Amino acid sequence: MGWAKLVRANGAEPYYATTFDNIASQKVAARLGLTLIGSEFSVYGTLAS
Repeated sequence: MGWAKLVRANGAEPYYATTFDNIASQKVAARLGLTLIGSEFSVYGTLAS
């Protein structure tokens, strides 16, 4: 929690990233008071030739 407080004390918003299915990591972020601002977006496929 220290790093998030330090970032906020300097007038910035801390950013955090994890995969959409990493629930344990998301719970840690919630306990730290971090706010979800987006979610994972992936596109898979092949290029047409």
